[in-house]
Amino acid sequence: MERDFLKKLGLDDQVTEKVMTQYGKDVQQLKDTNAELQSKNEGLNEQLSSRDKQLKDLKKTAGDNEELQAKLDKLLADGKEQAKQYENKLAAQKKSFAVSNALRDAGAKNPKTVEALLDLEKVSLDDNGQLIGINDQIENIKKSDGYLFGSKDDKPRVDFGAQGNPSNSTDNGEKSIVETIRENMEKGSR
Repeated sequence: MERDFLKKLGLDDQVTEKVMTQYGKDVQQLKDTNAELQSKNEGLNEQLSSRDKQLKDLKKTAGDNEELQAKLDKLLADGKEQAKQYENKLAAQKKSFAVSNALRDAGAKNPKTVEALLDLEKVSLDDNGQLIGINDQIENIKKSDGYLFGSKDDKPRVDFGAQGNPSNSTDNGEKSIVETIRENMEKGSR
């Protein structure tokens, strides 16, 4: 998103700055999460590559030696166990990321606090990466502890009239953002 785009829409500098600040925070949070996941993924891949190399080297030197064959079998079993642990960690990370996104989408003011109230044992990911068992829990938390979620008043709202045009009315007598955009567009077309 670029400032010029927002200015062309007729937003004043103050609103543009607020939008860009929030956008920057959201993008940075996603970048940080992505970098963390990539770092963990690279570390685990390096461990697996190292283990595979050790197995190949040991297999070459093992020959008929029973002791070396036993070590090889143990390393193979350990490699399978590490691969399983890696897959479990990756699945847990995907689930955690999906839960965080679901809480953000539900309007949680502090997702970590709301997450502590969830029974994550009852939440799972289906084959399409969709969370199962979280929506009911979020709704129950909204009912019992609604203060943990942002209200609809926290977000800008545009009402559309009968012809699909935004409404001109505001509750406090100030110009709505729609009116401001319309005025700026009319100024630009003159």
